[in-house]
Amino acid sequence: MEVNNSTSTTFVVKYLGFRTTSHLWGIKYTRNPVDEMVKQAKMQLTSDKQPLPLLKLQVSSAGIHVSPMPQNQNPSCPTGRFPIEAISYGVQDIVYTRVFAMIVVNESQKVTADSLPFRCHAFVCDSRETARKLTIELASAFEVYSKRVKGEGKDGGDARSTSSADGETDKGAVKKKKKFAIDLRSPEEIRKEAGAAGEGEPSEEFPDFSEA
Repeated sequence: MEVNNSTSTTFVVKYLGFRTTSHLWGIKYTRNPVDEMVKQAKMQLTSDKQPLPLLKLQVSSAGIHVSPMPQNQNPSCPTGRFPIEAISYGVQDIVYTRVFAMIVVNESQKVTADSLPFRCHAFVCDSRETARKLTIELASAFEVYSKRVKGEGKDGGDARSTSSADGETDKGAVKKKKKFAIDLRSPEEIRKEAGAAGEGEPSEEFPDFSEA
């Protein structure tokens, strides 16, 4: 479900959770975290029938703002804004095609052998088409943000697109030479180009939006 206005687009999603990951961007750094979160959600739904948090997710050039829907029954969910400059990667999952995943960077956290500042957050949409639209909206928000930063004359240079070795698309540096990447390929295209051997076939079966 999505609602558009002049400054942001709103989606109704279920929150799967987050996991620490080891890199700024790339499907291989969201795939395992998503698998882990789906597994945990299935166990949770089976054992204690605790529903996944139901959130309102708003995408704008300022970032992604999440807040509980009035009918939400699970208090274990994030609230507030993920700033656009803290989001380094967004993608529609290639196995659970109704899942949108993003990597968020905590710049205040030091990188150590036991602690990494990269977190993969995942959200379940009501359809794979909605997950696709969410991904596209975030890409559009990054374009607006990048143009605004350039217009303000801040460090970061031109936004650019480059193709990495595994076929992912990296969009260029913004403020403080930040880099971000939104993968707009379909799950099938990503699987084919990345050679996703051993991955399950794309599926919309879980999590069920009406019950999860």
